[in-house]
Amino acid sequence: MGEGSYLDPNDYDQVLIGSQLIDRYSFGGDVPGLTPLKDIHPGSKIRVTINGSTREMTVKGIIVTTANSPLAVGVFMPEGEVRELMGRTDFNVNQIAIRLKSGVDPAAFRDLLKRSGVARVASVQTFEDAIPNGVEEIKQTFAMLGNAISSVGLVVASITIFIVIFINAVTRRKFIGILKGIGISGEAIELSYMFQSLFYALIGSAIGLAILYGFLVPYISAHPIVLPISNVILVAPLPDTFVRIALLVAATVIAGYIPARMIVRKNTLESILGRN
Repeated sequence: MGEGSYLDPNDYDQVLIGSQLIDRYSFGGDVPGLTPLKDIHPGSKIRVTINGSTREMTVKGIIVTTANSPLAVGVFMPEGEVRELMGRTDFNVNQIAIRLKSGVDPAAFRDLLKRSGVARVASVQTFEDAIPNGVEEIKQTFAMLGNAISSVGLVVASITIFIVIFINAVTRRKFIGILKGIGISGEAIELSYMFQSLFYALIGSAIGLAILYGFLVPYISAHPIVLPISNVILVAPLPDTFVRIALLVAATVIAGYIPARMIVRKNTLESILGRN
């Protein structure tokens, strides 16, 4: 409930109204047949016409939801009053929403209903099946943007590690020459810098995971980004995250190896004397 309060079983001549029927919430202006009402607040009076019967009712609450939600353009009132206005006592309805228990597969339940024969007289859909194409395209666009940003971040991280290791190796070139002079192999020195890069990557990934799953995901889930067509939350599946971490670790290890290899290949005596 965005404004007001929910209906009680004994309420009479009171309704809940979807936010897209209110001018201050509506998205996209007037739509033929769905012209938003002006200056409507909890306690306002509206006239409702059902089956030729018109009655003045009080708005008890406003359901504030996204524009693509079926609740956004609905008017809700107690069942008994609706049946009285419609002059019907049967149980024919236009829509039935079923809330499943946690852990139940919606697709499996949908298929069960279809096998029961319900699909011959009604459209049976899961929540995801009913998502409009426009919303699905937006989801795909955000996924593409996420992949692009991840790729840029991977390149930036690799360049950063390359610069850090290169500067570290250059400033310690004399010590590297001394190590080679006393018999330490170049491969061992290169391996030490690769382990240093690996350490940076793992520490950075651990900090990133802590921030992502410890703060960003729960915070944005509790406070979603509100857009006219939908509320946006941060989705970060663990398998995808670990794949990106693996790519980051591989890229940083390679980025650490290259500058170390460049310095180690220099002549031992020139490195000790500090010659270019």
